[in-house]
Amino acid sequence: MKQAINFLSVYQNAQPKFSAKHVLFIWFVSITFMCLWSLVLLNTNHAEQKKLSEIREQNIRYAAQLRKISNQFKAEYGQSLSESIKALAAERLEKEQRLKAVYQLQNKSQDLTYYLNKIAGDHVVGTLIDYISIQNGQEIKIIGRSTTPQLVPKVLSSWENVKLNGKKNASQFKIQKMQDDKKYVDFVIQVQ
Repeated sequence: MKQAINFLSVYQNAQPKFSAKHVLFIWFVSITFMCLWSLVLLNTNHAEQKKLSEIREQNIRYAAQLRKISNQFKAEYGQSLSESIKALAAERLEKEQRLKAVYQLQNKSQDLTYYLNKIAGDHVVGTLIDYISIQNGQEIKIIGRSTTPQLVPKVLSSWENVKLNGKKNASQFKIQKMQDDKKYVDFVIQVQ
């Protein structure tokens, strides 16, 4: 078998798109670009470090100035500051004592409110209270009038649960005097 060979036709091999020169040129350009970029970054980093060192030096100067001012302030006003602090502490203590006194007065007024509410809530029809005296929550004196003498014990029984200083004092009711007139009966009740 014979093969037909044509010696007149020329076949070319495909040329590479990039020659070795092109590849070396691209490498050279990229390496040059990276070197230049690293120089720019080094210069920027150097400038930032210089700024940081200037800021640190400035902070050191400011700290020294603050210490100097603080020492001057302590020398000039140190005694007066400690005296001012002591005066403020004494003033605070005095205010606390005043506040305690106000709370005590409020408690006493609440006691008075308790007594008056108890007396008013347990009113016996046919009686009239003319005068109430409460002394330090220890003694209550009530002066009143009644239409009949039989109502006075009812008044006593309605107030038997009145407490003095939180203690029940029903056994200590006393009728001091009872005057019998034609229209009404005067009575004085004292609780101790």
